[in-house]
Amino acid sequence: MAASKITISAVVSDLDSATLVAQQPAATHGRLAMQWLIRLFTAIVAGLHRARVRVNIDSSTGVAAAVTVTCVQASITAGDKFIVRVPGVGDVVFTATSGVPVAGDGTFAFLTSNTVTATSLKNAINTHPALTQYVVATSSSTLTLTAFTAGTEGNAMSVRKIVTNSGAFTGTGAFTGGIDAGALNTAGVTFTIAAALTANDTLTIGSVVLTGKASPSGESQFACGVSQAADTAALTACINAHSKLKGLYVATNGGSGVITILCYFEGRELWSTTIAKSAAQGSLSAATWAPAATDAWAASTVDYALGAP
Repeated sequence: MAASKITISAVVSDLDSATLVAQQPAATHGRLAMQWLIRLFTAIVAGLHRARVRVNIDSSTGVAAAVTVTCVQASITAGDKFIVRVPGVGDVVFTATSGVPVAGDGTFAFLTSNTVTATSLKNAINTHPALTQYVVATSSSTLTLTAFTAGTEGNAMSVRKIVTNSGAFTGTGAFTGGIDAGALNTAGVTFTIAAALTANDTLTIGSVVLTGKASPSGESQFACGVSQAADTAALTACINAHSKLKGLYVATNGGSGVITILCYFEGRELWSTTIAKSAAQGSLSAATWAPAATDAWAASTVDYALGAP
């Protein structure tokens, strides 16, 4: 099921930001914040403030959780167990048999090859009555189990094994990657610094160019040429303190020269924001912040003028 994403940007010409910030409820007071916004927009509609409001209406389809397992046929023996755990259902056990498996009875064949084993286990999972509303299995040389519906609930499912040889199945564990439709994005890009940066090395986020300097000045420069650890810390602090970036991007220093930069844009803005570097000692995990959920553009942007500035 798809969910809607509504992104609202407003310019209020006769209220300064300090006044609004002083009125804004804390992040822990969600209900009060909604009431505050309703009062603000009610005042705009009543003509007490002049504003221009821009609205994007998009959609998000969510992502189903999944896990991929390799069936190592040579390590499997008759009686080995492959177990799918579903909250509210419990453990559903599949048993390796050297005979002919029967659809729906929880047995699977393991002879011949990894692919044949994965295919037999896939068929056993897809025909088991306890799992038909929860899991869909597909196979090639590996076996992939995917939650029947998209969302974070699928991340609570898992697979495990009870086997004679530990290498019989590899990749067992929790389902991952489930995202609710309409989930707010916190997409990340990592910038990894292999060694101390050189003066005039840059990291560009959107239109903001951050430049390394031996003696930095201004918010768009950071200290570099000291060490990997010191340069990483300086660039992290520069991102978080920059007036055009703070609140929209959050950088964290994970150690070993790795900076993770989370973007808090939503919808179309998130897709279009780019990041680039000139530093030879640095590497980026991606050139853009890609939303975790699958967003689709449902309508064009609309501007509303209400006594507009």
